[in-house]
Amino acid sequence: LEDRGPEGLVHPEVTGPPNHMSTDDFISSWFERYARSFAGTIAGGTSEIQRNIIAERILGLPR
Repeated sequence: LEDRGPEGLVHPEVTGPPNHMSTDDFISSWFERYARSFAGTIAGGTSEIQRNIIAERILGLPR
């Protein structure tokens, strides 16, 4: 939501689908984009955890 700004708050039922899409296609594509939007956050946290494990266990750095 942060990277989309105010446009991220607009629900598809309010704006409606573009002319070339049916309502069902538009809602399913909207939901798919919404569900995938969390992947970057999850992946980013995973990288940070891996760095911490390497720093503590392999390099012997303090927590």
